[in-house]
Amino acid sequence: MEDEEITEDNPFAGGEQPNNKQSKDMRVVGYNLLVFVGYTLILKFAGEAGLILDGIILVIHVFVCIILAIAYRSWLWFLSGLMILIIGVSTCAYLLSSLKI
Repeated sequence: MEDEEITEDNPFAGGEQPNNKQSKDMRVVGYNLLVFVGYTLILKFAGEAGLILDGIILVIHVFVCIILAIAYRSWLWFLSGLMILIIGVSTCAYLLSSLKI
């Protein structure tokens, strides 16, 4: 291939994409998961009271994601909150079953 220039006819000459929106969107999901894992691990070692607090923080986290979805008019925030809710409920159920009361 000869020397290709980026023009209006060929904006992706050279295989470069001008704006990689997908990787920026995935950062939102990644940061939400990172925050979730952080407070879940910290509160896991607090015992039964930590598990209840983890559930409360999980609900607040999901509500914040839903509010941000409405504010930014972005489905990404809603789906991220839904993913946190599904993973969080599963994690809380597992941790509850592993407690020896």
